[in-house]
Amino acid sequence: MRFNSLFRPSIYRHGLTSGHIRKIHGKSVQILYKEDDKASSFTLDLPAIKTVFENPLIQDKPICIITVAGAMRTGKSFLLDNMLKHLSSEDLSQGSGSSNGFPWKGGMTRYTSGVHLWTDPFVIQGSIGEEMAVFLMDTQGTFDHKTTVKENMTVFALSTMTSSVLMYNLMHVIREDHLQHLQLFTEYGRLALKNSGSTPFQKLQFLVRDWHYPHDAPFGSEGGKIVMDRLLNVTEDQPEEIRKLREHIISSFSDLDCYLFPYPGPKVAEDPTFTGSIEEMEPRFAKYLTDFVSTTLAPENLEPKKIAGKIVRSREMVDYFQKYLEIFNGDEIPEPKSIFDTTAEVTNMHALSEAKEKYIENMGALRQSVASLALVEVDLLTKHDQSMKESIELFTEQSKFGGEAYAKHYQEELVKEIVEKFNYFKRLNDSKIQNIFYRAKEDYLTNMEMHCGKEQPLHEQDLMDNHIKYAKDATQKFQRVSDSGFKQPFSNELQERLIREIDERFVYYQNLNETKIRVAVHHAHDLSIDNYTKQMEAVLEGPLAIHNIKLDYEHKSAKSTSMDQFINSSNFGTKLVTSNERLLARDIEDKYSYFKELNASKQLSKRLKATVEQLSDNETYKQFWSNPTQQKVVGGSVATLVVMKILFGS
Repeated sequence: MRFNSLFRPSIYRHGLTSGHIRKIHGKSVQILYKEDDKASSFTLDLPAIKTVFENPLIQDKPICIITVAGAMRTGKSFLLDNMLKHLSSEDLSQGSGSSNGFPWKGGMTRYTSGVHLWTDPFVIQGSIGEEMAVFLMDTQGTFDHKTTVKENMTVFALSTMTSSVLMYNLMHVIREDHLQHLQLFTEYGRLALKNSGSTPFQKLQFLVRDWHYPHDAPFGSEGGKIVMDRLLNVTEDQPEEIRKLREHIISSFSDLDCYLFPYPGPKVAEDPTFTGSIEEMEPRFAKYLTDFVSTTLAPENLEPKKIAGKIVRSREMVDYFQKYLEIFNGDEIPEPKSIFDTTAEVTNMHALSEAKEKYIENMGALRQSVASLALVEVDLLTKHDQSMKESIELFTEQSKFGGEAYAKHYQEELVKEIVEKFNYFKRLNDSKIQNIFYRAKEDYLTNMEMHCGKEQPLHEQDLMDNHIKYAKDATQKFQRVSDSGFKQPFSNELQERLIREIDERFVYYQNLNETKIRVAVHHAHDLSIDNYTKQMEAVLEGPLAIHNIKLDYEHKSAKSTSMDQFINSSNFGTKLVTSNERLLARDIEDKYSYFKELNASKQLSKRLKATVEQLSDNETYKQFWSNPTQQKVVGGSVATLVVMKILFGS
């Protein structure tokens, strides 16, 4: 596995064959420094530490930090450099002495300043069953003529508080003052142990260089165990201060170990040209160095960093470095209670963050994007309640450090942030539901317009059938099978609104259709009257009248045809058609009266003609009709009589 970024994690593959060489990747970066020698406090290189710990490929993995701390010029950087070679699968027996790892050199002047971190983590399969990112951290030597007690304490404190394995590097012997340097942390450890019930620190590894008493305790871990047993032995005749210090050290660290190194040889200790080559080391020293490095870095011997009993992830270390440096950069050495409060603050802050992430994760697909499916409102509320419950349970489980006051404060903050997140999810879900609402409504309108947008009106029952069909389709589109297994609307409120607006629109379509029906009925009425008129005019065409019985028969036939035409062309299922049907019948009867009078007038003309023919031989009649004036009078009278007959009836 490689990082495709500035810092690429190497993989420590345990069990590579001897002689396998692999180039060391990464570099040593200074994460803690002083602006200049006169500065009274340290500065944390936040961008650098974030780049290392927040690398996307390892930021969520458990972290293991191995640190070497102790007095200056005791070979701390040299030891870490050899560890780096081992983790990089370089066989120490083949080492040339040249290294691109942690910088170091011999001499009496301090070489390393501040705190240095190797940028590339070594990813191993940890003892906890998941991959773990292992980092190596180097610290400046303490107790030189330029460093204040407070500065020494700051470096030592950061090393102790952030390490999974703290290697306490000492020369010749472990003295009482060396143990007293741990006093601050044992006092903190006592508070932490009392509060959380878990051991605050993990492994403290004493490294004794140039051990002078192999006849009392042999080199290596065997002699180290003898030294530790004697050193930490508690007896009744010890002064209380010494006894309590040992008791607190034992209770503050989950693992205490010691390793005794022999003298490395004159080339290593005295020659400034020494480059780190195995061949230049005293063989006995090289043997124990190889044994210590391989044993310490064996995957089964490495554990992730734990604070308050909780495994720390890589990205979380950024907060611990920041917060711890804030209190150690103060004017005075902080009290154990201050360290405790800072740890409680960061621990609860991380518990809050993890619980919030748990809530977001439980909310599922809704958190992804606007493209994801909407949830039924009931399901959203149910999912929120369940996710919030699990989130608070997780927080409660992980916020046991710091007491009830811290837990209460951060739980209230968690609830507040969850509610804010839920409101965001709800707004996102509501917008999705709104889109579904408008699509459902638009589908109804589009389908109805397809039928109602034509000039020809619809039968009332067809209009109702279309409305019911498309309204049902729209409401079904606004429903989804809920987690309970039943179909439910996305929102009861919006479904009621959808039904209400669809019904309001249907009223509009009804009114529009009724208007079209009125126009169509009136048009059908006029066509039917015209049809009747044409049929009757055809019957009465010519100067001669027809018999009244025949006229009545023709009238009924024309009326029936016209009425059928009207009914067939205006069958829209409305009462308006029925009322207009009666009106049409009356209008046809009125029209028939006209045709009867017209036929009667033709019959009168016929009788007048017959009378004239009978009187044509009478002299008086001849004289009368020979007078033009009399002809006009008689003609006018006849015409007047015909008109009056038509207008007023017989």
